[in-house]
Amino acid sequence: MDAYMRRHMRMAAEVEQLCGALFERWCERRSVIPLTFLMRNWPIVSPSTPHFHSLSLSLAELANCEDDALDIDDLKMILKIVWIANHII
Repeated sequence: MDAYMRRHMRMAAEVEQLCGALFERWCERRSVIPLTFLMRNWPIVSPSTPHFHSLSLSLAELANCEDDALDIDDLKMILKIVWIANHII
């Protein structure tokens, strides 16, 4: 596996871990709206660029439109996911 592919897989694993953490947080709080945005594109079936792009768009929309449903830790994780996803693309 070349360096590009290893980097891609590391970034994909980090996105997966962060999404899992958000999922757990939002299930515990019964935050239906954020879960809806997350579940549009996660779990990611295949670590391909279009899937990460869709996830990034959905979570960016959540952060911009529904920020009252999020706490600061949620926003930090969302921004990190969006950043990583945009660098995978």
